[in-house]
Amino acid sequence: MWRDLPESKTPAPGRGAFAAWREWATHDLTPEIAGLAGFCAHVAAAPDTAERAILRAAERLDLTEAAAETAFHRLLMDLGGWSQHARWLLWQAEMAGESDTTITDLLAIRMIWEEALFEHAPQVAGQWQEVLAAHAEPVAPTPDQALDAILQDAAERAHQRRLSAALTGTAAQQARPALQAAFCIDVRSEVFRRALEAQGGAAAGSRPSALPGSSACRWHTSRRAPTWFRRICRCC
Repeated sequence: MWRDLPESKTPAPGRGAFAAWREWATHDLTPEIAGLAGFCAHVAAAPDTAERAILRAAERLDLTEAAAETAFHRLLMDLGGWSQHARWLLWQAEMAGESDTTITDLLAIRMIWEEALFEHAPQVAGQWQEVLAAHAEPVAPTPDQALDAILQDAAERAHQRRLSAALTGTAAQQARPALQAAFCIDVRSEVFRRALEAQGGAAAGSRPSALPGSSACRWHTSRRAPTWFRRICRCC
């Protein structure tokens, strides 16, 4: 994505995803090497705004208003986490009373690709019409999806009952452990874990938490820390 490119390689630092991609794609020969002849020229001839690019591609792909919603959703979901990230950017902007066009830019990029591929392979026109017809159908759950939803709801309610029962009532008070440690996810913390387990007793079989950013080293100067622990701590 355009955000992953170093500043020296980004075609348009500070600009939106569509503008940056369009400038980049007009010079990137990778699609043409893969067999999509004329792709650079196709991108160069595309409208210079995401909204107009989407409208032009929709017309050329014969995408009707009835089919557009689910078709656009499918194109965005095919991008994996990038479309979700773009929606998060929009949500963050909306929280501040602003807006963000990244998700629209991503859709425009996908539409230009679909437009180019359709022109490159016109023999799929028949199958494409079937796809459009399916997208134009009203969205309704299948019997299997309805059954899955019922079972999911039942499983969640059963778990809620078990959790409620476990949290209700008075739990037996256990003796306070002599030491509770949280370690960073790092191989250098392994020596601490092994030393703890070697002490036996309450420490044996313990499961120290692996928490990013936390460290047991803050214990090494603590008066409450056992002498053996202060001896093995050499991280500071």
